Amino acid sequence: MGGDTFSVVAPARVKVLCVPVGRIHRSRFHGFVERLKQENVIRLGDVSPNRGPHGTAFSPLAFPAGRVLFDVTAAAPSSTHIALCPFEVYRQPFIVVGVADGKCYQEASDSNSQAGDESERADARSTLSEDAVQALLGCRQQLASEFSAALVHEALIFDCDVSSQRLPEGLTAIPPTAKSKTTTIKTVMCDLTSHLLAEMASFARSLQELPSIETPRTPRQNIQRPLARYSASAGPSSAESSQPAQSSLNNFERGEHRISMPAHLLANLGSTSSTPEARSLSPPSGRSSPPAVLDGTGSAPASPPSRALDRQRPMSRDRASMQGFGSNSLLEREGTKSRGRIHIVIGSLYLLAGRWPDAVKELVDGGTAAKINSDHVWHAKALDYLLVICLLYAWSNVDFQ
Repeated sequence: MGGDTFSVVAPARVKVLCVPVGRIHRSRFHGFVERLKQENVIRLGDVSPNRGPHGTAFSPLAFPAGRVLFDVTAAAPSSTHIALCPFEVYRQPFIVVGVADGKCYQEASDSNSQAGDESERADARSTLSEDAVQALLGCRQQLASEFSAALVHEALIFDCDVSSQRLPEGLTAIPPTAKSKTTTIKTVMCDLTSHLLAEMASFARSLQELPSIETPRTPRQNIQRPLARYSASAGPSSAESSQPAQSSLNNFERGEHRISMPAHLLANLGSTSSTPEARSLSPPSGRSSPPAVLDGTGSAPASPPSRALDRQRPMSRDRASMQGFGSNSLLEREGTKSRGRIHIVIGSLYLLAGRWPDAVKELVDGGTAAKINSDHVWHAKALDYLLVICLLYAWSNVDFQ
Protein backbone atom coordinates (compact mmCIF):
# COMPACT_ATOMS: atom_id res chain seq x y z
CA MET A 1 0.00 0.00 0.00
CA GLY A 2 1.40 3.37 -1.03
CA GLY A 3 1.04 6.69 0.72
CA ASP A 4 -1.77 8.13 -1.43
CA THR A 5 -3.49 10.97 0.42
CA PHE A 6 -6.76 10.36 -1.42
CA SER A 7 -6.78 6.62 -0.78
CA VAL A 8 -9.87 5.20 0.87
CA VAL A 9 -7.69 3.70 3.63
CA ALA A 10 -5.88 6.97 4.36
CA PRO A 11 -7.63 7.23 7.79
CA ALA A 12 -5.85 3.98 8.80
CA ARG A 13 -2.32 5.21 8.08
CA VAL A 14 -0.02 6.55 10.78
CA LYS A 15 1.94 9.51 9.46
CA VAL A 16 5.69 9.33 10.00
CA LEU A 17 7.41 12.64 9.28
CA CYS A 18 11.11 12.39 8.38
CA VAL A 19 13.22 15.48 9.06
CA PRO A 20 16.93 15.83 8.19
CA VAL A 21 19.20 16.56 11.16
CA GLY A 22 22.91 17.35 11.25
CA ARG A 23 25.09 17.36 8.15
CA ILE A 24 23.40 15.30 5.46
CA HIS A 25 23.13 15.54 1.67
CA ARG A 26 19.74 15.66 0.00
CA SER A 27 20.33 12.50 -2.06
CA ARG A 28 21.37 10.46 0.97
CA PHE A 29 18.44 11.76 2.99
CA HIS A 30 15.91 10.64 0.38
CA GLY A 31 17.70 7.30 0.09
CA PHE A 32 17.31 6.72 3.84
CA VAL A 33 13.62 7.66 3.67
CA GLU A 34 13.11 5.12 0.90
CA ARG A 35 14.62 2.43 3.13
CA LEU A 36 12.01 3.21 5.78
CA LYS A 37 9.19 3.08 3.22
CA GLN A 38 10.04 -0.52 2.42
CA GLU A 39 8.56 -1.61 5.77
CA ASN A 40 5.32 0.38 5.95
CA VAL A 41 3.06 -2.46 7.17
CA ILE A 42 3.73 -3.95 10.62
CA ARG A 43 1.83 -6.90 12.06
CA LEU A 44 0.89 -6.49 15.71
CA GLY A 45 2.02 -10.04 16.44
CA ASP A 46 5.60 -8.94 15.67
CA VAL A 47 5.50 -5.99 18.09
CA SER A 48 6.73 -6.35 21.65
CA PRO A 49 4.31 -4.94 24.24
CA ASN A 50 5.44 -1.84 26.05
CA ARG A 51 6.07 -2.09 29.78
CA GLY A 52 4.72 1.40 30.50
CA PRO A 53 1.97 2.15 33.06
CA HIS A 54 -0.73 2.57 30.38
CA GLY A 55 0.68 0.22 27.77
CA THR A 56 -2.06 -2.41 28.20
CA ALA A 57 -4.79 -0.14 26.79
CA PHE A 58 -3.30 -0.40 23.27
CA SER A 59 -1.38 -3.63 23.76
CA PRO A 60 -0.59 -5.49 20.51
CA LEU A 61 -1.32 -8.80 22.26
CA ALA A 62 -5.07 -8.11 22.22
CA PHE A 63 -5.29 -8.53 18.42
CA PRO A 64 -2.10 -10.04 16.95
CA ALA A 65 -3.63 -10.27 13.45
CA GLY A 66 -4.00 -6.50 13.24
CA ARG A 67 -1.83 -4.31 11.04
CA VAL A 68 -0.33 -0.87 11.56
CA LEU A 69 -0.02 0.99 8.26
CA PHE A 70 2.62 3.71 8.06
CA ASP A 71 2.72 6.67 5.72
CA VAL A 72 6.40 7.64 5.70
CA THR A 73 6.84 11.10 4.20
CA ALA A 74 9.28 13.99 4.17
CA ALA A 75 6.57 16.63 3.58
CA ALA A 76 5.07 18.34 6.61
CA PRO A 77 1.25 18.57 6.60
CA SER A 78 -0.37 21.89 5.80
CA SER A 79 -2.07 24.06 8.41
CA THR A 80 -5.49 23.27 6.94
CA HIS A 81 -4.91 19.56 7.56
CA ILE A 82 -3.77 20.18 11.13
CA ALA A 83 -6.87 22.32 11.74
CA LEU A 84 -9.06 19.25 11.17
CA CYS A 85 -7.62 17.46 14.22
CA PRO A 86 -8.96 15.77 16.28
CA PHE A 87 -11.99 15.41 13.97
CA GLU A 88 -9.62 13.67 11.54
CA VAL A 89 -6.79 12.83 13.88
CA TYR A 90 -4.90 10.80 11.29
CA ARG A 91 -3.89 13.99 9.44
CA GLN A 92 -1.27 14.96 12.01
CA PRO A 93 2.11 13.19 12.21
CA PHE A 94 2.23 10.78 15.14
CA ILE A 95 5.93 9.95 14.74
CA VAL A 96 8.67 12.44 13.92
CA VAL A 97 11.96 10.86 12.87
CA GLY A 98 15.21 12.78 12.69
CA VAL A 99 17.29 11.25 9.88
CA ALA A 100 21.06 11.60 10.42
CA ASP A 101 24.00 10.44 8.32
CA GLY A 102 26.19 8.30 10.55
CA LYS A 103 29.04 8.42 8.06
CA CYS A 104 29.65 12.11 8.83
CA TYR A 105 29.72 11.52 12.57
CA GLN A 106 31.95 8.45 12.36
CA GLU A 107 34.42 10.29 10.11
CA ALA A 108 34.79 12.85 12.85
CA SER A 109 35.46 10.09 15.37
CA ASP A 110 38.07 8.49 13.08
CA SER A 111 39.90 11.79 12.62
CA ASN A 112 40.21 12.17 16.39
CA SER A 113 41.87 8.75 16.69
CA GLN A 114 44.29 8.83 13.78
CA ALA A 115 47.25 8.87 16.11
CA GLY A 116 46.34 5.49 17.65
CA ASP A 117 47.01 2.03 16.31
CA GLU A 118 44.66 -0.06 14.18
CA SER A 119 42.76 -1.54 17.15
CA GLU A 120 42.04 1.93 18.53
CA ARG A 121 40.75 3.09 15.15
CA ALA A 122 38.47 0.03 14.96
CA ASP A 123 37.10 0.85 18.41
CA ALA A 124 36.53 4.44 17.31
CA ARG A 125 34.53 3.27 14.28
CA SER A 126 32.32 1.15 16.53
CA THR A 127 31.48 4.08 18.80
CA LEU A 128 30.41 7.69 18.48
CA SER A 129 32.21 10.54 20.16
CA GLU A 130 30.58 12.22 23.12
CA ASP A 131 30.20 15.44 21.13
CA ALA A 132 28.36 13.60 18.33
CA VAL A 133 25.99 11.93 20.79
CA GLN A 134 25.21 15.23 22.52
CA ALA A 135 24.63 16.94 19.15
CA LEU A 136 22.20 14.23 18.09
CA LEU A 137 20.38 14.39 21.41
CA GLY A 138 20.09 18.16 20.98
CA CYS A 139 18.60 17.67 17.51
CA ARG A 140 16.07 15.20 18.88
CA GLN A 141 15.08 17.61 21.63
CA GLN A 142 14.63 20.35 19.08
CA LEU A 143 12.31 18.12 17.08
CA ALA A 144 10.28 17.40 20.22
CA SER A 145 9.79 21.12 20.86
CA GLU A 146 9.06 21.97 17.22
CA PHE A 147 6.61 19.07 16.68
CA SER A 148 5.12 18.91 20.14
CA ALA A 149 1.83 17.43 18.91
CA ALA A 150 3.58 14.24 17.76
CA LEU A 151 3.62 11.32 20.19
CA VAL A 152 7.02 9.79 19.32
CA HIS A 153 10.29 11.56 18.55
CA GLU A 154 13.28 9.46 17.49
CA ALA A 155 16.66 10.11 15.85
CA LEU A 156 17.76 7.40 13.38
CA ILE A 157 21.47 7.33 12.49
CA PHE A 158 21.81 5.57 9.14
CA ASP A 159 25.00 3.92 7.85
CA CYS A 160 26.32 3.70 11.39
CA ASP A 161 28.13 0.61 12.67
CA VAL A 162 27.58 1.53 16.30
CA SER A 163 25.41 -0.84 18.31
CA SER A 164 22.18 0.77 19.46
CA GLN A 165 22.73 -0.67 22.93
CA ARG A 166 25.62 1.75 23.40
CA LEU A 167 23.47 4.77 22.54
CA PRO A 168 21.15 6.62 24.91
CA GLU A 169 17.38 6.38 24.63
CA GLY A 170 15.98 8.23 21.65
CA LEU A 171 18.90 7.39 19.34
CA THR A 172 18.90 4.34 17.06
CA ALA A 173 21.79 3.26 14.83
CA ILE A 174 21.09 1.52 11.51
CA PRO A 175 24.02 -0.21 9.74
CA PRO A 176 24.71 0.22 6.01
CA THR A 177 22.72 -1.78 3.49
CA ALA A 178 25.61 -4.18 2.87
CA LYS A 179 25.80 -5.05 6.57
CA SER A 180 22.06 -5.02 7.28
CA LYS A 181 19.88 -8.08 7.64
CA THR A 182 16.55 -8.53 5.96
CA THR A 183 14.79 -7.69 9.23
CA THR A 184 16.88 -4.66 10.25
CA ILE A 185 14.47 -1.95 9.10
CA LYS A 186 11.47 -4.04 10.19
CA THR A 187 12.92 -4.27 13.70
CA VAL A 188 13.30 -0.49 13.81
CA MET A 189 9.69 0.02 12.70
CA CYS A 190 8.47 -2.53 15.26
CA ASP A 191 10.26 -0.63 18.03
CA LEU A 192 8.67 2.62 16.85
CA THR A 193 5.27 0.89 16.82
CA SER A 194 5.70 -0.35 20.39
CA HIS A 195 6.59 3.14 21.55
CA LEU A 196 3.67 4.62 19.61
CA LEU A 197 1.10 2.25 21.13
CA ALA A 198 2.26 3.15 24.64
CA GLU A 199 1.94 6.88 23.90
CA MET A 200 -1.47 6.38 22.29
CA ALA A 201 -2.77 5.00 25.57
CA SER A 202 -1.83 8.23 27.36
CA PHE A 203 -3.25 10.29 24.50
CA ALA A 204 -6.58 8.45 24.64
CA ARG A 205 -6.76 8.96 28.39
CA SER A 206 -6.31 12.72 27.93
CA LEU A 207 -9.07 12.76 25.30
CA GLN A 208 -11.49 11.07 27.69
CA GLU A 209 -10.95 13.89 30.17
CA LEU A 210 -12.01 16.57 27.68
CA PRO A 211 -15.49 18.07 28.24
CA SER A 212 -16.21 18.17 24.49
CA ILE A 213 -14.62 18.15 21.02
CA GLU A 214 -15.54 20.92 18.61
CA THR A 215 -16.50 20.37 15.00
CA PRO A 216 -14.23 22.09 12.44
CA ARG A 217 -15.85 25.33 11.30
CA THR A 218 -16.06 26.78 7.82
CA PRO A 219 -13.62 29.71 7.38
CA ARG A 220 -15.41 33.00 6.76
CA GLN A 221 -13.32 33.92 3.74
CA ASN A 222 -14.53 30.77 1.97
CA ILE A 223 -18.09 32.06 2.28
CA GLN A 224 -17.41 35.67 1.32
CA ARG A 225 -15.09 35.10 -1.63
CA PRO A 226 -17.63 33.67 -4.13
CA LEU A 227 -20.06 36.50 -3.40
CA ALA A 228 -17.30 39.11 -3.77
CA ARG A 229 -16.28 37.71 -7.16
CA TYR A 230 -19.91 37.66 -8.28
CA SER A 231 -20.47 41.28 -7.23
CA ALA A 232 -17.24 42.43 -8.86
CA SER A 233 -18.06 40.81 -12.20
CA ALA A 234 -21.69 41.99 -12.26
CA GLY A 235 -23.06 45.47 -12.81
CA PRO A 236 -24.63 47.88 -10.30
CA SER A 237 -28.13 46.44 -10.79
CA SER A 238 -27.03 42.90 -9.99
CA ALA A 239 -25.10 44.14 -6.97
CA GLU A 240 -28.32 45.61 -5.58
CA SER A 241 -30.12 42.32 -6.19
CA SER A 242 -27.40 40.45 -4.26
CA GLN A 243 -27.99 42.49 -1.08
CA PRO A 244 -30.55 40.01 0.37
CA ALA A 245 -28.08 37.18 -0.17
CA GLN A 246 -25.37 39.24 1.51
CA SER A 247 -27.57 39.89 4.54
CA SER A 248 -28.46 36.22 4.82
CA LEU A 249 -24.76 35.32 4.64
CA ASN A 250 -24.00 37.81 7.40
CA ASN A 251 -26.66 36.18 9.56
CA PHE A 252 -25.22 32.84 8.50
CA GLU A 253 -21.76 33.81 9.78
CA ARG A 254 -23.07 35.60 12.85
CA GLY A 255 -24.61 32.32 13.99
CA GLU A 256 -21.22 30.58 13.80
CA HIS A 257 -22.25 28.06 11.16
CA ARG A 258 -21.01 24.55 11.83
CA ILE A 259 -20.39 21.85 9.29
CA SER A 260 -22.65 19.51 11.26
CA MET A 261 -25.74 21.70 10.67
CA PRO A 262 -28.46 19.72 8.81
CA ALA A 263 -28.81 20.35 5.10
CA HIS A 264 -32.49 21.40 5.27
CA LEU A 265 -31.63 24.11 7.83
CA LEU A 266 -28.92 25.44 5.53
CA ALA A 267 -31.41 25.57 2.65
CA ASN A 268 -33.96 27.43 4.77
CA LEU A 269 -31.28 29.79 6.00
CA GLY A 270 -30.02 30.57 2.52
CA SER A 271 -33.51 31.08 1.00
CA THR A 272 -34.61 33.85 3.40
CA SER A 273 -36.81 36.27 1.47
CA SER A 274 -36.40 40.03 1.67
CA THR A 275 -40.21 40.68 1.63
CA PRO A 276 -41.72 39.41 4.90
CA GLU A 277 -45.03 41.05 4.01
CA ALA A 278 -45.51 38.63 1.13
CA ARG A 279 -45.03 35.67 3.44
CA SER A 280 -47.38 37.03 6.08
CA LEU A 281 -50.22 37.43 3.58
CA SER A 282 -50.04 33.84 2.34
CA PRO A 283 -51.89 31.16 4.35
CA PRO A 284 -49.98 28.28 5.95
CA SER A 285 -49.10 25.37 3.67
CA GLY A 286 -51.88 22.80 3.37
CA ARG A 287 -54.66 25.26 4.35
CA SER A 288 -56.99 27.37 2.26
CA SER A 289 -58.56 30.69 3.19
CA PRO A 290 -61.86 30.19 5.10
CA PRO A 291 -64.98 31.20 3.15
CA ALA A 292 -66.58 34.50 4.08
CA VAL A 293 -69.84 34.18 6.09
CA LEU A 294 -72.46 36.90 5.61
CA ASP A 295 -74.19 38.33 8.69
CA GLY A 296 -77.65 39.78 8.85
CA THR A 297 -76.70 43.01 7.09
CA GLY A 298 -75.36 41.11 4.10
CA SER A 299 -71.76 42.08 4.66
CA ALA A 300 -68.88 39.90 5.69
CA PRO A 301 -67.56 40.33 9.26
CA ALA A 302 -64.25 42.05 9.59
CA SER A 303 -61.37 39.56 9.78
CA PRO A 304 -58.43 40.14 12.12
CA PRO A 305 -55.32 41.58 10.48
CA SER A 306 -53.03 39.01 8.96
CA ARG A 307 -50.03 40.48 10.79
CA ALA A 308 -51.65 39.76 14.15
CA LEU A 309 -52.30 36.18 13.11
CA ASP A 310 -48.71 35.75 12.03
CA ARG A 311 -47.51 37.08 15.35
CA GLN A 312 -49.68 34.54 17.16
CA ARG A 313 -48.76 31.50 15.04
CA PRO A 314 -45.01 31.43 15.79
CA MET A 315 -45.77 31.77 19.50
CA SER A 316 -48.04 28.75 19.41
CA ARG A 317 -45.44 26.79 17.44
CA ASP A 318 -42.76 27.74 19.98
CA ARG A 319 -44.96 26.59 22.84
CA ALA A 320 -45.54 23.27 21.12
CA SER A 321 -41.88 22.74 20.29
CA MET A 322 -40.70 23.43 23.82
CA GLN A 323 -42.87 20.77 25.39
CA GLY A 324 -40.81 17.97 26.91
CA PHE A 325 -37.60 20.01 27.02
CA GLY A 326 -35.80 21.57 29.93
CA SER A 327 -32.40 22.60 31.16
CA ASN A 328 -31.65 19.13 32.46
CA SER A 329 -32.61 17.39 29.22
CA LEU A 330 -30.60 19.87 27.14
CA LEU A 331 -27.53 19.35 29.30
CA GLU A 332 -27.99 15.60 29.07
CA ARG A 333 -28.28 15.84 25.28
CA GLU A 334 -25.05 17.87 25.02
CA GLY A 335 -23.28 15.44 27.31
CA THR A 336 -24.36 12.48 25.19
CA LYS A 337 -23.21 14.25 22.03
CA SER A 338 -19.81 15.06 23.56
CA ARG A 339 -19.27 11.50 24.75
CA GLY A 340 -20.21 10.22 21.31
CA ARG A 341 -17.60 12.42 19.66
CA ILE A 342 -14.93 11.23 22.08
CA HIS A 343 -15.85 7.62 21.31
CA ILE A 344 -15.39 8.31 17.59
CA VAL A 345 -11.95 9.88 18.07
CA ILE A 346 -10.80 7.02 20.29
CA GLY A 347 -12.16 4.58 17.71
CA SER A 348 -10.00 6.29 15.08
CA LEU A 349 -6.98 5.81 17.37
CA TYR A 350 -7.75 2.10 17.64
CA LEU A 351 -8.01 2.02 13.84
CA LEU A 352 -4.55 3.56 13.53
CA ALA A 353 -3.20 1.16 16.15
CA GLY A 354 -4.46 -1.92 14.26
CA ARG A 355 -6.92 -2.86 17.01
CA TRP A 356 -9.86 -3.16 14.63
CA PRO A 357 -12.36 -4.98 16.93
CA ASP A 358 -11.95 -2.27 19.59
CA ALA A 359 -12.28 0.39 16.89
CA VAL A 360 -15.59 -1.11 15.75
CA LYS A 361 -16.96 -1.08 19.30
CA GLU A 362 -16.01 2.55 19.91
CA LEU A 363 -17.24 3.71 16.51
CA VAL A 364 -20.59 1.95 16.84
CA ASP A 365 -21.17 3.55 20.25
CA GLY A 366 -20.09 6.98 19.04
CA GLY A 367 -21.97 6.76 15.74
CA THR A 368 -25.18 5.73 17.50
CA ALA A 369 -24.92 8.70 19.87
CA ALA A 370 -24.23 11.04 16.94
CA LYS A 371 -27.25 9.74 15.03
CA ILE A 372 -29.60 10.14 18.01
CA ASN A 373 -28.42 13.72 18.61
CA SER A 374 -28.48 14.69 14.89
CA ASP A 375 -24.72 15.22 14.91
CA HIS A 376 -24.58 14.56 11.19
CA VAL A 377 -20.92 15.10 10.31
CA TRP A 378 -19.67 12.99 13.22
CA HIS A 379 -22.17 10.27 12.35
CA ALA A 380 -20.85 10.27 8.79
CA LYS A 381 -17.27 10.15 10.04
CA ALA A 382 -18.02 7.09 12.17
CA LEU A 383 -19.55 5.34 9.15
CA ASP A 384 -16.50 6.29 7.09
CA TYR A 385 -14.15 4.68 9.62
CA LEU A 386 -16.32 1.54 9.80
CA LEU A 387 -16.13 1.19 6.01
CA VAL A 388 -12.33 1.45 6.17
CA ILE A 389 -12.22 -1.28 8.83
CA CYS A 390 -14.32 -3.60 6.66
CA LEU A 391 -11.90 -3.06 3.77
CA LEU A 392 -8.91 -3.78 6.01
CA TYR A 393 -10.50 -6.99 7.28
CA ALA A 394 -11.04 -8.14 3.71
CA TRP A 395 -7.51 -7.12 2.67
CA SER A 396 -5.87 -8.99 5.56
CA ASN A 397 -8.03 -12.13 5.07
CA VAL A 398 -9.30 -11.97 8.67
CA ASP A 399 -12.83 -13.18 9.40
CA PHE A 400 -15.11 -10.67 11.07
CA GLN A 401 -18.77 -10.24 11.98
